[in-house]
Amino acid sequence: MVILANSRALMENYLSLSNGNKNLRTSLIEKGQLRQEGECYLFTKDVLLAGPSQSASVILGYSVNGREIWVNAEGKSLKALEEESMKNKKISNTLSLIHNTM
Repeated sequence: MVILANSRALMENYLSLSNGNKNLRTSLIEKGQLRQEGECYLFTKDVLLAGPSQSASVILGYSVNGREIWVNAEGKSLKALEEESMKNKKISNTLSLIHNTM
């Protein structure tokens, strides 16, 4: 998942943040990809991270399920969108299977 340049992040590292994500935040700061701006951090460039949970945790400073916390403009979570997509894919595969057996 890509965190876009000029995105903001909370400054505090909470106890639930994994050591790996703490180290990642520290590394981003040391590389200048995350810098303090007022009372928050600012991403200075686009940053590619492993997935939605890691991205959300780095931004918020605590562990979260990224599939549940990321939402689109309509308020649908990434989890809901993925489930919807899988349901549509299963329906499509089933229809294809039925069509191929006729």
